[in-house]
Amino acid sequence: MSTREIPRFATQKLKFLSLAGRAKTCEVFKTSQVYPRWVTRNDIWQTIIALLITALIVLVPIRHIQYEVQLHHVALDHLWTFVNAMKQDPKSKHLIINEVNWIARPQLTYALGHEGVEVMPGYLNPQLMAWVHTQELYDVDGVTFELIKKDVPNLYYAPWGDHLDWEAMAARARKAERLWQVRYDENKIDFFELGRVASASGDAIISFADRIWLTAVKSEVKSDHIELRLSWRVNAKSGEDIFAHALDCEGNVLGQTDGASLGGVYPIWLWQAGESIHEIRRVPLSSTSPCYRVEIGLFDPKTGERTIAKDASGKRLENDMVLIDIGH
Repeated sequence: MSTREIPRFATQKLKFLSLAGRAKTCEVFKTSQVYPRWVTRNDIWQTIIALLITALIVLVPIRHIQYEVQLHHVALDHLWTFVNAMKQDPKSKHLIINEVNWIARPQLTYALGHEGVEVMPGYLNPQLMAWVHTQELYDVDGVTFELIKKDVPNLYYAPWGDHLDWEAMAARARKAERLWQVRYDENKIDFFELGRVASASGDAIISFADRIWLTAVKSEVKSDHIELRLSWRVNAKSGEDIFAHALDCEGNVLGQTDGASLGGVYPIWLWQAGESIHEIRRVPLSSTSPCYRVEIGLFDPKTGERTIAKDASGKRLENDMVLIDIGH
């Protein structure tokens, strides 16, 4: 036998060892692609759990920041309307009712610290707030009138200004040339005009027991309400309330706004003979219609009985109410 010749049994054994070695190498290689040999499965689960905890820790402040940004929009966006109103009428004496002091949500992200938005701290006022945006000083002030303040779901808020009762509110309304109100909703704060009190003017379109005259009526359909501009002339003390109902073409009631004038802050029992109340009354619409009918009149809040209404010729109106037909 040649020294270089290998026995057959040895050759078969070498082939077997070679194949076995390759298989083992492939197995080790495949395993190493998933994780290194020194990494255990417990290490992998610990890493996954750590990553999940880290993600949760990071997501909480991110979500809180998004939440606070949205709340700042709710609190501050109406200021653009306020500032533009001052710019458009810089000479008048403005009074804002229930301007925002601060707002917050009932739910807190963190147990400690302040959450919410402080729009106008006590040491500021509406005049300075307008000046910040325009560098102009306007004759504007604000008051709080709790009697028209409503609870809002998922929102805490506090208005800015002195707290007034009915008589004090009426006195301030008479001195202002334009009245404005801030109205709160869960995801929006609106700034809108209420009207004004002025010296008596205008002739009667409709007379209500000759104590109160309706001297002007204008209406306009908006996206979600009908805006009524009504002028009332006071000839004698009275104690009724105002009703305004919106109906569709078939006579179905779509909305109503009953109660005191000027957004609820100036009731008829405080009206004084010799003055006119020019109010902007908004009647909400629950749905749209190709045409609308608006009913306006006065009623006794104790009995519900309507005040006798007559037109300029002295003819009594049917159901003692004014009817306005409005095309959409």
